[in-house]
Amino acid sequence: MISLIICSRHSDISQSLKENIVETIGVESELIVIDNSSNNHSIFSAYNEGVRRAKYPYLCFAHEDILFRTQDWGWNVIKHFEDTTIGLVGMAGTHFLPKVPVYWTHSPFISEHNLTNDNGQVIECFKLDFFKDKDILDVVACDGFCLFIRKELFKTIFFDEKTFTGFHYYDMDICMQVLANNLRVCICNDVLIEHFWSDNYNKIGLKSFYLNQEVFFNKWKNYLPISRGINDIPSYVLDRLNGVFGDAYDAKKVRKSKAYKIGRFMLAPLKFLLRAKES
Repeated sequence: MISLIICSRHSDISQSLKENIVETIGVESELIVIDNSSNNHSIFSAYNEGVRRAKYPYLCFAHEDILFRTQDWGWNVIKHFEDTTIGLVGMAGTHFLPKVPVYWTHSPFISEHNLTNDNGQVIECFKLDFFKDKDILDVVACDGFCLFIRKELFKTIFFDEKTFTGFHYYDMDICMQVLANNLRVCICNDVLIEHFWSDNYNKIGLKSFYLNQEVFFNKWKNYLPISRGINDIPSYVLDRLNGVFGDAYDAKKVRKSKAYKIGRFMLAPLKFLLRAKES
């Protein structure tokens, strides 16, 4: 009943992940691996290809650096979708996005429960202040390491490979599309995932990240700021936060500023020395 779609940097995913899925999912499933070893796909086009191949009503878009740690987690996911107002379920996300360009992890209102494995050290990430006694909670954007979406929604939504390139902001964009279709974006705390996270921005390029960031906020500017799942937070607090983010961070203005250009010029010799040391 669940089609798992994974875009792999290799010709196939690891045997350990395959076995982990089979042993833990608990429901009928299929695995669709998009071979991106030749870098022919963006994450957007890869996932669209996966949607075209999928046969089950619930789709799971997952990274290849995870392991599921909840037994029969597939039943938990399907149970959440019994609520027909829910269009997307993730594991970690933000309840608030301002009008200005910031990534979702910079939000002051985040909820998540997952295991982060960083260089062999497993850290349990708890940010459940807003869950209270619930096992599912509304957000505005989810992290893309694992997303569940109703397949029927792809009649009206898609991973926007026409507007974006590369491997960033696909998760936030698809969440906004679900919300624009008057459906809920949620995160749950009854599917525990271990994420072997690593900071690979240097490899794939910060430039691509910031380009997609600018595209995302231009695309959705008329919907922002937006908040969900924090109804007990006074509106004036959110308004103030939107202003604070605007004062503190505007990537486009920062990159064009004289101070930024002088700083880059001053740091250029240091970057040269670091490259020489690495080689």
